[in-house]
Amino acid sequence: MTDPLQTIADGRNAIEKLAVQLPGIQGYLDVQARRDSDAILRDHIVRRTEAEILRISDVQTQMTANLQLDGLDDIERAITRLRTFSDAVRTAAHGYSGIFSAIKIGPTQLEQIYQHDLTLLSALDSLTASVDHLVSQPSAEAIQSLQAVSAQLVSAFTDRKNLFVHFGNP
Repeated sequence: MTDPLQTIADGRNAIEKLAVQLPGIQGYLDVQARRDSDAILRDHIVRRTEAEILRISDVQTQMTANLQLDGLDDIERAITRLRTFSDAVRTAAHGYSGIFSAIKIGPTQLEQIYQHDLTLLSALDSLTASVDHLVSQPSAEAIQSLQAVSAQLVSAFTDRKNLFVHFGNP
């Protein structure tokens, strides 16, 4: 995936490019671009996670049809974690802070959130590899790997929430 922040910056129209010449506008547009790219990145994370959930569900269906019942509960727990992760990413704060917000999110904090979300995106590569392993051979080892990766994603997103707590209590 290309960097959403760069895509937004490249897509500015002529008026926005002219407006950045005015004092204070460049900073505002940069912060807004970070907010927009944060939303795009998180939407991409959600779509990838949901695609992997579908692949895992297909394996579950095949295992059930073949009467391979060992590990189905563990797969279901991993799916539940991944759905929890996906829902949390989808509904997470967008890094916005209005005038009266309790937690002020400035450009530096927004960059930290964005960088954290980029690490979530790379963690999805581990999920894809784990699901590939499960698809190729639904073994106890593959199921264990899936459980570990799903727990890791939930934990990583909890760390993102903690960034907001830290920003509110410097």
